[in-house]
Amino acid sequence: MIVDRLDIEGFKMIGERTNLAFPHQGRIGIFGGNETGKTTLLQSIEYSLYGLKRGAIAEEARENIVSWGKQQADLLIEFTCGDDWYRLTRRISADGRHRAKLVQLVDGEEDPRTEVTSITEIDRMVEQITGMDRDSFTKLVFIRQKDLDALRDLAKAKREELLNKVMGIDIFDTASERMRQDISSLQSQLKEKQAEFEAVKRNKDAYDEKARQRKELEDRNHELQREVDLVTPRLAEAKETLDAYEWLSGCDATERLLEAKTSEFNRIEAELKSRQGQQEQLRLYEDFMSKHASRIDELSTINDEFLRLEQQKARASTALDEASQRLNVALSELALPSGTNKESLIARKNRSLLLLFLCALGAVALLVGAFFWTLTFVIPACIAASLAFWSFLNYGRVDRLLTHMASASALEGEVEAARKSMNETKTMLDGLVHRSGFPDGAQAKAALDEINQLLFHVTGHKTLQELRGARASLEDQLKRTAPKDLERSKQELVGEIQVLEEKSRSMLASKPPRSEGLQFNEIAYAEAKTRHERLKERMELAQGELKTNGRLVEQVDEDLSKLRADFERHPALEGEVKKLEGKVSVVTTARQEIWETGRELREWVIPQAKLAINQLLPTLTDGRYSDFDITEDLKFRVFSAEAGDYKEREVFSGGTQDQFLISLRLAFTQTILDSRVGSDRYSLFMDECISSSDYGRRQGIFEVLDAMRGTFTQIFVVAHEDISDLVDHHLVLGRDENGYTEVRSKSW
Repeated sequence: MIVDRLDIEGFKMIGERTNLAFPHQGRIGIFGGNETGKTTLLQSIEYSLYGLKRGAIAEEARENIVSWGKQQADLLIEFTCGDDWYRLTRRISADGRHRAKLVQLVDGEEDPRTEVTSITEIDRMVEQITGMDRDSFTKLVFIRQKDLDALRDLAKAKREELLNKVMGIDIFDTASERMRQDISSLQSQLKEKQAEFEAVKRNKDAYDEKARQRKELEDRNHELQREVDLVTPRLAEAKETLDAYEWLSGCDATERLLEAKTSEFNRIEAELKSRQGQQEQLRLYEDFMSKHASRIDELSTINDEFLRLEQQKARASTALDEASQRLNVALSELALPSGTNKESLIARKNRSLLLLFLCALGAVALLVGAFFWTLTFVIPACIAASLAFWSFLNYGRVDRLLTHMASASALEGEVEAARKSMNETKTMLDGLVHRSGFPDGAQAKAALDEINQLLFHVTGHKTLQELRGARASLEDQLKRTAPKDLERSKQELVGEIQVLEEKSRSMLASKPPRSEGLQFNEIAYAEAKTRHERLKERMELAQGELKTNGRLVEQVDEDLSKLRADFERHPALEGEVKKLEGKVSVVTTARQEIWETGRELREWVIPQAKLAINQLLPTLTDGRYSDFDITEDLKFRVFSAEAGDYKEREVFSGGTQDQFLISLRLAFTQTILDSRVGSDRYSLFMDECISSSDYGRRQGIFEVLDAMRGTFTQIFVVAHEDISDLVDHHLVLGRDENGYTEVRSKSW
């Protein structure tokens, strides 16, 4: 595909109409300052051919595609593919509307018979005409510096899809897809048939299993019937023996129960007699308490009160004696002169303190005078100091006398308090004597002892408290067993005893034959019972299993009847499944062969690209590197003569890596395009791919581009700097007063 002409208006930075007819051959350089629309010019070719981008970025592209201040973007591109010439126009409105028209040109005029206006149909035809969809276009012939590594970033499946499409071998994909659908259809049929076969096979296996089960059930039933025939007479014998032991056990239990009931009857009669005695005893207790309880309580209270007051009087008398003795000792130690009292002692103490202060002060003053003036002051100072010492001694004697006087006063208070307590206790004793009529506690205790002796003689208890406890105990016993309950229990026991006696007579009348000569023994009875239970359980198990097996045989026969159809159908259905499996295997093998053919064609690209890169690399790197090793996933390493070994790309500088990536993109793209089924001439678009290269590297890049003219007859190179000396044609862009892109000059 060769770009013949562009007509642009309202597209991004290209706001005003710009009409450009391009040379069909050679290197076309496009350069200018920053933000002058160089990249926009190349993007206009992409958008003219493929329209708006689709997917998650579609809305963003619609908003930004129309120039500011414009309502729509108009794009026109004329391009040649082989011998055919086409014109494609697009109008994209700011409100999101998109219209397009594709028409073939004949002698420069539109052929209306070829006109297409459907966006979807135009996209399909552009892909068919150019041999590339948008993704292939941007990954192969539209090379941006930031996308130099775009081919390697593709997932393997996407890269294979791109190769198939551009090389024209996607027919293998189509055939493979059809075969995949055929395989899917056959597998669906096979899956259904296998599911049907599995169901039939399960039923067939179930039929075989049921037939085996029926045979096992019949064999088991024969064994069970023999078991029943063997156990029946032994069970009858064990039952007779057990009945005899149970009769003996019943007789023994009846006798023991009769004895227990008779003993209970005798106990109740004894309890009734005991209850009568308890009632007589309770009446005796209550009669005595009604006559004497209040007097005993009164005497006990009087006796306790006499005892308490007499003890309190003794304690008060002892306290009075002790306080009086301590007071006499204190008074004898005090020995005050006649007429001396507390007030006179205090006045004497104050005078001694004043004299002490004045004498001490005078002595100090005289000593100071003796020190500063004359020693004659020493004698008066000594006299003043002696008087001060005498005053201090006199002050101490008076202070001790005051202390003893205070102690004596406190003891006088204790004596007075003890005397008062003694008098109060005497008064209380006198009042108790008056109230009780007893002159002292001894006579009150004698009266209490006399009535307690009467209590013991009549009731057998020493104190009224014991008597009250005994009465409460008797009342509690009498409440627990009411006479009516005992009488009723007695009558019930009489009836039960009669029933047991009748039962004993009846059992003797129905004595089992096997009980003759047997004596009841718990161990023998337990053994007989165990033997009977085991035989009975054995018989019940056999009979139960026979019954269950009979129902199972009926169920198995019913299941066999239901499964018989699938059992008979199984062989034919197995053959159908094998036939379908063979078809799936054949088609799968054919699809694998087609895939292998496509893979072999794709794998041819990498060696050819490697060969092309190693031819380009010396020119690009000024002979420094000439051996480029590349893997299937487009990772590569380069042989460094300086290091003497292959090195990964990351060890090289950014500019050198860009040279390697440009070589890889150009060689890979050339190899793919040259391998297309229908060869053609192509345009190559390089956007800022040489910005990281110095002048020498740029010359190498353009020498390589010149060597690739056989594949790329028209090469667009966008650069920031002036590259007019390196290209065949050049176009200089700038910005007008509105900020839109304008063509400043062109060389053709």
